[in-house]
Amino acid sequence: LGAIDDPRAFWADRHAAVLLSDHEGSSNTLIEAAFAGRPAVATDAGGNTEAVKPAGGLLVPLDDPTAIAAAIERLIADPGLREELATGAHRQALERFSTAAFLDGHVAALSEIAHPGT
Repeated sequence: LGAIDDPRAFWADRHAAVLLSDHEGSSNTLIEAAFAGRPAVATDAGGNTEAVKPAGGLLVPLDDPTAIAAAIERLIADPGLREELATGAHRQALERFSTAAFLDGHVAALSEIAHPGT
């Protein structure tokens, strides 16, 4: 697809995110999908485990194509599950990755440095 200039428009046209990396840092793709209210199927590798929690998506073993296919099939076949995970993904994104959460985390870290042990 090339570069995506408008992630909101991109995710508006999709039902779910699928990221099957064998290693991953903090995935902006999964976080953007969650903010757009899209559930994810992702391998349980690297930062995917932090970006995808049970209420917002399905983590699958890296080396298990059968489990990967089954998870994708579950999202396709079960619109209720897809909607439930979409709602959870969006809620988790707001709680964990919003600007306010980001700033709160940084302020807490700076406070700990300035006042260790308090």
